[in-house]
Amino acid sequence: MRAKRPNAVAYNNMTGALDTMTDPNSHIVQTQWAVRRLTPLECERLQGAPDDHTNIAYRGRNTIADGPRYKMIGNSWAVPVVRWIGERIDLVRSEMDRAA
Repeated sequence: MRAKRPNAVAYNNMTGALDTMTDPNSHIVQTQWAVRRLTPLECERLQGAPDDHTNIAYRGRNTIADGPRYKMIGNSWAVPVVRWIGERIDLVRSEMDRAA
């Protein structure tokens, strides 16, 4: 007998919440009737990048396939996080300069 594979996303009718913790590598959301994958554009927006930031010319083509775009987005840092870290570094430096 085969073991039952856990669902990547399970919709909880009691709370209306999505349980996505069973598969942390999935890029999916649930609509009212179906589960769909996030588009590269949606992933870029969630990361705080400009629209079509990863849609570059690749291997002689004008655009790049979605797979490499997902990889680029996944290997990047979220823009708001980088901005916050930079602001904190500036704050600490200004405090150190003021104390010196």
